[in-house]
Amino acid sequence: MKNLLLVLLASISPAATIASETPSANQRPNIVWIVGDDLGVQIAPYGDAGAVTPTLDQIAKIGTRFSKTFAASPTCSPSRSALITSRYPTEIGTHHHRSRLTTSPQTMLELLAAASNPFDPPAMRYNRNLVRKGARLSDRDRFQLALAAEFADKPAASALHAVRRALTAAGVGAGRVGFDDVRVYPWLRDLGLPDLKGVDAADIFKEVRMVKSVNEIEVMREVSRRCESALDAAIASLHVGQAISEVEIEYRKRIGALGGDTRWLIINQDGLNSGRIERDKVIKIDSVGDYLGYVGDIGRSIVVGTPTDEVGGRNAANAKALRTAYAAIRPGMPFGEASRIVGDVMRQEGYNGFGAPHNVGMDHTDQPNSLARPGARGEPPRFEVGSVFTLDVPYLEIGYGSSHVEDMMVCTPSGAVPLSSGQVELRVLRA
Repeated sequence: MKNLLLVLLASISPAATIASETPSANQRPNIVWIVGDDLGVQIAPYGDAGAVTPTLDQIAKIGTRFSKTFAASPTCSPSRSALITSRYPTEIGTHHHRSRLTTSPQTMLELLAAASNPFDPPAMRYNRNLVRKGARLSDRDRFQLALAAEFADKPAASALHAVRRALTAAGVGAGRVGFDDVRVYPWLRDLGLPDLKGVDAADIFKEVRMVKSVNEIEVMREVSRRCESALDAAIASLHVGQAISEVEIEYRKRIGALGGDTRWLIINQDGLNSGRIERDKVIKIDSVGDYLGYVGDIGRSIVVGTPTDEVGGRNAANAKALRTAYAAIRPGMPFGEASRIVGDVMRQEGYNGFGAPHNVGMDHTDQPNSLARPGARGEPPRFEVGSVFTLDVPYLEIGYGSSHVEDMMVCTPSGAVPLSSGQVELRVLRA
């Protein structure tokens, strides 16, 4: 167990493993590194009576249990990369699951080997920002080196420690501070800021996020273009007998090629996901993609084969309802008014239905909501100049099917302007 403990300490501070004297070859330990993947504190040694982990219980009993240790990342592979390299995932670019390193950093084992070998001083003087003499530096290189120089002497044991230091430096360690995660300020009080007064500011942040800057709107335009292109590629691939999972793959391939990512793709047919595309059945695809951290949310309804009159009529009513609502939207209008307009038009056309507007940005629903604060009742959301939104018109009926149309829009002083194509008419493909 001493060997395992050595590795755990080394993962916190490689320098802690450097011995004052170099042991002989037969004295050096063989280190067995055991990592419980995707394992939190939901085990018996940390008080979870529901978990049955006798082997881990025994290791904890004969070893050391850490109660104030922080992972470098809340997700699996980034935290493993930190263990392997002793470096923050954000430093080496592994904070995303599918990151690709341009250069490979030294691993923990290499650092341990260097620390035990006094005849390899270059390894002991490992330089994270080594620059070859005469090298031509790009602007990105200079920016990275400037950041490294600025923060070289400002490491923090965790993000929480960094927040505590920033609050203290700003002189608000005993002030009234808002957080979008109410768990943080009790942790900060335990970490040495006992007089900190925390405020639940989740909805405040969300309210600020509702209005986008000019630059953000341009990014959202690009998000919309990429997400719609990926959705069009997925729709173009549809054919009778095709597995639903293959449709999602087509979406992922296209948006990945455009530099984006998939948040989710919901595909329903005949009311439920049947597993394969069927002839003459209405198909709903609700696609949510991501580009540069911003979300695109676009929905379409499709039939492979021949749509029924009811399917054609309902989707024509959807399109008319959206056109009517978009033409009426002005800054200051409550979301509920747009919903009412959609419902009125649907009923006039002989169908039941409704509209559900929501802001879009860095989150799918980029606005205050009741999920974080169920008891709170704030002002109803309104369209604001600079807000990017969608107006969902979904419908689900077992035995009929499922339809869904929505586009990315931005509210301007003169009304709603599309960021995506706005082509919400029913798509009919040859079977």
